[in-house]
Amino acid sequence: MIAYVLEYDWVCTRRGWRLHYEGHESVEEDFQFQQTDACFPSSHLTASVLQGIKAYLDQHGLNPRVFMVVSTIDENDAHGVLRFEAHQVNAAVLTKLFCS
Repeated sequence: MIAYVLEYDWVCTRRGWRLHYEGHESVEEDFQFQQTDACFPSSHLTASVLQGIKAYLDQHGLNPRVFMVVSTIDENDAHGVLRFEAHQVNAAVLTKLFCS
């Protein structure tokens, strides 16, 4: 799918760890969902929920990358994506299952 893709950084602030995207621009690219992705419709995903999920996963050594993916055809078709490493397919499946 051709989409605007924005990758978030996980940065430490005085108030704790936060998802940060300032200074990054979304890039239009042919984005392909992978087996190692836990995808959530953005309409069901607030920033605080995403931060909580990311913090929990990092605490348990999983450290997925965080993306926001918005279709160029339908901007209402947006997803939050947690992308795990290739050997963490089961973690992606379980994250999607427990967070749905």
